[in-house]
Amino acid sequence: MIKKKPIEAKSSAGIDIAWVALAVSVYIILVFNISFWKGIVKIFGAPDSGEFFFFCSMLLSLVAAANMIFSLFSFRYIFKPIVILIVISSSLIAFFMDTYGIMMDKGMLQNILETDSGEVMELFSFKLLIHFFFLGMMPALLIGWIKIKYRKNIKGFFFCSGIILFSAVFLGANAVVFFKDYASLSRNHRHLRFLINPSYFFYSVSEYAQDL
Repeated sequence: MIKKKPIEAKSSAGIDIAWVALAVSVYIILVFNISFWKGIVKIFGAPDSGEFFFFCSMLLSLVAAANMIFSLFSFRYIFKPIVILIVISSSLIAFFMDTYGIMMDKGMLQNILETDSGEVMELFSFKLLIHFFFLGMMPALLIGWIKIKYRKNIKGFFFCSGIILFSAVFLGANAVVFFKDYASLSRNHRHLRFLINPSYFFYSVSEYAQDL
């Protein structure tokens, strides 16, 4: 008699989409927002215990907001291209913000688009290439290479909706607990919102597109 081999359960290899989205969110907020965090430190200096919790609140809020955006695209065939585009663009924006202290508003975007090829070439440097290769291209290649485990059909929809809802609730709770701090910061230091990368850049792109 021929013995049948036991059928092994098929392993669902790959990293869960939720962990990938969260990891990319943390990476972008920490690595590509140096100018923003420098601005925060310049305003507050060495934080006391109360300000420390507010700092943590800002960090977690930005990560939650980024994670909520990525969750909207956490489906096969669209997640990787969008995340790779954001990582690459964020790395370039971060370099010019950190190196030259510029803000990527609509006026700056218009200046960039009106710059001729000779002026563009002057912006390229070895430092830019190193920054882009290690902080932009390498993470983008890693995202493209890793195998991601997606949730399919209605399960994926509800899972995505759950993450978005949880992030929204977390952001709302944070805003309530630290309302006075956020209100004071936005009222007295409005320029800080221009330093949040890449959200303000994409906002400037949308503004520029509307004026065309």
